Parts: sequence; C-alpha cells; structure tokens
Amino acid sequence: MEKFEKIINSIETEEKESIKKGYLRYIKKWPWFVLFCFLGLVLGYGLYKITPEKYEVKSRLLILGEDNSLSNDISFEGNRNRTSSNIDDQVGVLLSYSVFKEAIDNLNWETSFYKKSFLKTQELYKNEPFNVIVSEGAKNLQDVLLKIKVLDDENYLISVNSEARINGVDQKLDFEQKGNYTENFKNPFFDFKLTKKYVEVGEEYYFKFNKANRLAIAYQEKIVVEYKDRQSELVTLSLEGEVPLKDAEFLNELCDVFIKFGIEKESLSSRKSVSFIDEQTEEISEKLRASGERLNNFRQANQAMNLGQEASLVYEKLEEIENEQFSLQQDIEYYQELSTSINDSERLGNISAPAIESENGTRLSQLVSKLSDLMQRREILAISVQEKSPNFVLLEKEISITKEALEENLRNSLENAQREKANLESRFQSIQSRLTKLPETEKKLIEMQREFDVNTEMYNFMLKKKAEASINLASVAPQAKIIDEALVETAVHVNQNALYIFAFGGLFTGFLIPFFFVTIGGYFNNKIEAPEDVEKDSKLPYYDGILSHSYKSLLPVLGHPRSGMAESFRGLKIYLQYALRNTENKVISINSLISGEGKSFISTNFATILSMANKRVLLVGADLRRPRLHSFLDIPEDIGLSTYLNGEHSFDEVVTETQVPNLYLAQAGRIPRNPSELLESPRFEEFLNEARMLFDHIVIDNAPILLVPDAIWTSRYSDVNLFVLRLNYSLKEQIKKINKITETNNIKQASIVLNGIKRKGYGYGKNYWKDGYGDK
Repeated sequence: MEKFEKIINSIETEEKESIKKGYLRYIKKWPWFVLFCFLGLVLGYGLYKITPEKYEVKSRLLILGEDNSLSNDISFEGNRNRTSSNIDDQVGVLLSYSVFKEAIDNLNWETSFYKKSFLKTQELYKNEPFNVIVSEGAKNLQDVLLKIKVLDDENYLISVNSEARINGVDQKLDFEQKGNYTENFKNPFFDFKLTKKYVEVGEEYYFKFNKANRLAIAYQEKIVVEYKDRQSELVTLSLEGEVPLKDAEFLNELCDVFIKFGIEKESLSSRKSVSFIDEQTEEISEKLRASGERLNNFRQANQAMNLGQEASLVYEKLEEIENEQFSLQQDIEYYQELSTSINDSERLGNISAPAIESENGTRLSQLVSKLSDLMQRREILAISVQEKSPNFVLLEKEISITKEALEENLRNSLENAQREKANLESRFQSIQSRLTKLPETEKKLIEMQREFDVNTEMYNFMLKKKAEASINLASVAPQAKIIDEALVETAVHVNQNALYIFAFGGLFTGFLIPFFFVTIGGYFNNKIEAPEDVEKDSKLPYYDGILSHSYKSLLPVLGHPRSGMAESFRGLKIYLQYALRNTENKVISINSLISGEGKSFISTNFATILSMANKRVLLVGADLRRPRLHSFLDIPEDIGLSTYLNGEHSFDEVVTETQVPNLYLAQAGRIPRNPSELLESPRFEEFLNEARMLFDHIVIDNAPILLVPDAIWTSRYSDVNLFVLRLNYSLKEQIKKINKITETNNIKQASIVLNGIKRKGYGYGKNYWKDGYGDK
C-alpha cells in the first residue's frame, strides 16, 4: 500500500512539473507576447483608420396580397384584373434585376467621383468637383478609373493605369493626356467635356463612367430584405454603405419603381381594353353615321316614315334575335380565344372578356384571372428556385387543378353557346320567311332600320364597355405602400465601435501568434529545455551549471575571474572534486555527441580554472579532424598531437606553454589522413603516461562521438568523462544515446555537463548567486 502511494505521489509530482514547465515555456517568451500584442494594437488601429465608415439606411413597405395555396377553394373575390400574390412572390419581384436596373436608370448615375486621402477613398456624391458633359452619340469606356490633376484654372491632366475589356479582349490602358475646360477630352477610348465646379489647383480627383447593369447587380447583392413571416405584409429593406445619402435615394427609387410596376401590371389589361374599344368605337361611329344618312334619304324619297303593324312586329323580332346573336358570337369567340391561350400567361391576362352576365360567366372570369395570376407567380418563382422546390411543386399542382377546372368550364360553356346559336338561327329563318311577304318598300325600310339600329346598339355597347374598362383602370390601387422612407437622418452608424473591435482583435491576434508558435514549437520541439529533461531520462549524474554569457572573449574565466561564468566553472571543479581526490585520477575527457554544444569552450575554460589553483594543467586537443583549441589560446597551429603520434616530434616538442600560468597546450596539429588509427596506436597511451608524470591534471578535448568514434578510444584512458549537452540546442534523444554509449563501451566515471544555463544560479550555488558576490 505504501509503495502504491509513492507511485501515485510520483505521478502527481510529474504532472505538476509538466504543468509548471508548460507555463514556464510561455513565461520565458514574454517579450514576444509584448511585442506582438503591441504590433497587433498598431495594426488594429491602422485598419481602423483605413476602414471606411459604414451606415445603414432602412425603408419599410406594406405589401398587400393574398396567399394562394392548394387548401384554398378556387375562387376569386374583388376586381377581375387585381392580382393575388403571396409575400414571397412580391419580394421576388422587388428583388428582380429588372426592377433594380430601372431604379438605377431613373437615378441617372452615369458617373462617380472620388477623392483619395491617406489609405482612404471617399466618394464625392452630390459634391462632384466637375460637371461631365457627354455629347450625343459619344462613347466612353465604363468602369475605368480616371485620375484628374488640376494643373491651373484652364488645364487639367488625366492619367489612366488600368485594364479594360475592349471588344471582348482585355487590354492594358496606360496614358497621360492634358485637357482644357473649353474643349472636349478626346482619344480612342473617351469623348467628354469637363467643367469645373469646386476644385483647387494641385488637387487630384478620380472618376469613372458607371455600368448600369453592374451597379444594379451590386445593389442586388447588398440589399437585405426582412419580414417576420409569409403572413406578414410589412417588409423592411436595408442597405449598408459608405454614402448614406446615395443608399437612401436608391432605396426610395427602388420602392417607387416596385409600386409603379405593380400598378402597371394591374392596369395592363384595362388599358389594352380601352385602346381596343377606342379603335372599334371610331369604326362603328363611321358606320352609324353612314347608315343613318341612308335611312333618312330612303324615308324622304319614298315618303315612308313609319312601318306598318306587321312590319313593326317583324322588325322587333329580327332586332331581338340579331342582338342575341351578336352577344352570343362574342361569347363564342371569347371561349375559342381562351382555349388557344390557356397555356400562355401573357395572352391569358390580356384577353378582354365580354359581358357574360350569368353565374357561369362570373365563374369563368374568376378562373381565368386565377390561372393568369398563378402562371405569373410561376414565372417569378422559376427565377430563384429549382423545379424540385416544394413551393414550386405546390404551385404547379395548383395551376394544374385550376387549368382543369377552367377547361371543363370552357367545354360546357362552348357547347351551350353552340346549341343556343343553332336555336337562334332557326328562329331567325322563321322571321325571315315572314319578312319576304311584306311589301318591297317596307322590306327596304326594315333592312335600313335594322342596320342603323345594330350600329347604334354596337356603338352604345362599346361606350358601355369603355366606361367599365375606364372605371377598372381608375380603380387600380397600388399593392404596396411606403410606410417609412429611407432618410439620411435615420441612418445608423454600423461600425462606430470599430476602434474597439480592431484594437481588441489586434491585441487578441497579437497574443495568439506567439502563443501558436510557442505551442506548436513546444509540441514539435525535441530540444533539451531544462535540467529536468536530463534528470528524467539520464542514468548518469549531471551538473547543470555552465552559464550562458555574452562575452566576446573565448576565455571569460581569465578576463572576468569574478564573473558568474567563472564561478560556474569553479562549481564544476567542486562537483568533480570527489572524482579528482585521488592524485592518480588526473585525465579528464570532455566529450560531446555533436558539434556546437560548447565542448572546446568548456575544455579550455575548465583547464584554465584548474590552472588558477597553482596546478600544472595540460590541455590536449584530441579532435584531429576539426581542431579549435589553438584559436582559444591564440597559438599558431603547427605541430601537435598528430605529429607526435606519427613519430615526427617528441613529447617536449608538442607540449607548449601558454600565456596562462600553469596551463600547457598539446594542440591537435596538422590534420592527418588516419586520425582514428593514430588515436588507437600505443603512442597515444605513451603520451598520456608521460603527461601523468609531469602534470597535475590533463584535460582532453575530443571529437564529437556521433560523428566519429575517436572519442571512444581516448575515453578508455580517461579517469573522468564529461559529456556536454547544451540547453535549447542538444536533442532529448541524445541523453538516451549517452546512456547507451557509456554502458556499451564501459566508460567509467561518466557525467553530463549542461551548458547554456540562464543566469539564475549554478551548481551547488544554484538560486543563491547574486550580484555583489561576483561580476556579471
């Protein structure tokens, strides 16, 4: 149980250390967090300064309409020409390209002027510095930005550096051309005249000729339409932009165009009826005048002013039948035209129905109006949805049901009309036989009287139909009404908190950038970051005390003997005092696995520290492949260990006294072709045996073990073996390799020395060394 508790405590300790290490990773990088947060604030402020201010303008419409669905009975209430449309259809019309395009055309936004300031561009709407006059027939490239520089009171300079699509080909435009206010500015691409309004000499302005279709599409994409639900009749339109006056004028014009569109759609049939009736009335009026003159002339010539009793009776019957035939023929023609137009919504809506004053006639008119409206709704809906859409499928079903009902009603009405026509024809023939028995004068008078009365009846009928159509036209009311106009005074500043947003966003982004890189770097970083990393994986004792430094000198322990750096090497000497207590243990081997870990630096400075205690110290350069010790002690490289091992020089010849008292150097010498074989030779052991007799300590600077095996041979002759690891440089996996190397090669008295420790303490004096006890 006690063992189990120890394991639990050990796990908890490791977790705490891991969390602490994670926090320390971020704390160590605090300058980067401060720097990037500051840069984020600066960037956020810069974005705020270059971001144009935006305003939202709104307009509200009340759209009146009826919602048609399959659940409704197929019926119609109200005027035949008044359409019934749900809110989706009306909004679909409102958002259509044609309505937007007409609004843009009405506003006549042919040009736009701009002025650029530092990192900002402002549109000069209703404050244009120039008037642009375009001659009739002149053509100018559109959507090409022209830069105007005011040279003086009479001249200006226009420059263009842009791309334009000319005759279907993208072309680069790059030119400068001087212009005068009294003349047209002309070249192959432009033809216009500028007159100044509010300009200053030396100022620069920009303008372009707008493409109406692009403006319409741009506003289509910007506008937002909101309504509570499909049963709601209140619709809110809103626009966000940099120029609230311009957006407000567009919204108001859009609403006006939409309302006029609805009125025009509602009154189209009535206007066509009035136009048709006017044409027919003029023709019938001429026939009426001619027939009246013939009747008067006949009466005067034959002294026959009135008909006899029999003739009057025949005339009345004929007049009655002919009126019925005329009315019936109109109905038949109406039915036939409906039959051929039942699949064409435009023709169906333009057919003028005769006065069918029956229940069936009213029902037929209702169905025609219903079907015409449904087909128009389908055309509008087809623009924005697919045919498989539920709304579209329901609408198609409703059209099918209405069309079937209309076709059935048409068949019945046409059959009844044909039977009635045959009956009238039979009655007409019967009366016609009675007419043949009358005197010739009365027959002639009846014919003329009939012609005159028929024309009179037709004329009166047309006047009645025109009056009805005019009443319908006058009674057409708009299906939408503006509740709230878009006003600049009610515009809302939508990005008034932009400074706080950009500042917070910049601060947050600035914090995230180093946080991201530190986190990712920590996740993928396999370098030794703290002594705890060595303690966790190493099987060897370790010393975590060689301070990092900023000295330019390669021998800081000599130039700064009271510095923290010098003290850290004294701490290393104390750490090794147990291993060095025996006078026979004189050889100290300094190793590293890879280059760059500070092996030569530690060898030289540690040897110097040992020599300061009045000990004779020999520093041996055993890195025969890339020697560096001569540069630390400023001794020309010539003869050395390699020439001794080759038998070219004696021990006394290769050992040189340095400028450091008690410190001697046996540098590597010339780079040989076979360094490994030389170090394996018996002469190297002879060299160390002779050195043991003459010196108190021998420090060997070896070649990196992972690169070449030379250090393995020298370490076998060493009494103490130090492996150098450098914080934030050496990899964690090197610790395990050191364990394996020492175990496999039976390297004795092995320890690890950590190089590059921050100035917070060292060795046994860790966390206690302060300024005042030594130099920085």
